[in-house]
Amino acid sequence: MARKAIDLLVHDAAQVVTVDGGGSGPARGTAAMNDLRVVEGGSVAVHRGKVLAVGPSEDLDETFAPARRLDASGCAVLPGFVDAHTHPVFARWRDDEFARRCRGETYAQILAAGGGILASAKVLQRTDVEALVAHLRRVFDHVLLHGTTTLEAKSGYGLTTEAELSSLEALRLASRGAPLTVVPTFLGAHALPKEHEAKRSVYVREVTHGMLPLVAKARLAEFCDVFCETGAFTPAETATILRAAARLGLKG
Repeated sequence: MARKAIDLLVHDAAQVVTVDGGGSGPARGTAAMNDLRVVEGGSVAVHRGKVLAVGPSEDLDETFAPARRLDASGCAVLPGFVDAHTHPVFARWRDDEFARRCRGETYAQILAAGGGILASAKVLQRTDVEALVAHLRRVFDHVLLHGTTTLEAKSGYGLTTEAELSSLEALRLASRGAPLTVVPTFLGAHALPKEHEAKRSVYVREVTHGMLPLVAKARLAEFCDVFCETGAFTPAETATILRAAARLGLKG
């Protein structure tokens, strides 16, 4: 029987780990997610970007004729991680806040004092797209080294129409050609800028009528998120923003 031609065979791994659990469809829930299938001395057959088969190396050697072979001897092969909540677009590290938290300050206190998101936003608003793209490419390299191949990526450190659009545009540019999947999320409602504290509705309207239509028109994001929390946005404000996003075709 002729072997099937494929693009790649990752072969002779010490272990191949897969989360299929022997069932059908994606694994959901605690029990299913912990029902790992581990193949000792396994291989992975790949063709046109899709995994065709996982199994003992001798079985896959008999079944497939790969154009390329990748020796995984002594290694473990496992699916890429999916990070469903990240904030990679920033221009200021917030490590100083860790020390403040260790001294007993709460996140709400840091935010109220102009730190946290607000301090980061001030720096990002002065950062051009090219610098953000360069930063993001370094971030993507870093997460790939740790095994993450898909990440949801939020804006939210801009807090102005221009800076939020720049953040999402930087995500789009940096993800082009990158060997990972980036799912962009608009988070213009990440914190309430100081200048809008007396008139919260003005900023909510800026998000719903200013930012969101431009984001949707340029197809810069797939999802819309809101930081619904004490000191940030109320449930009612969150609902207003998410309804506006849904009308424009963004998922919430």
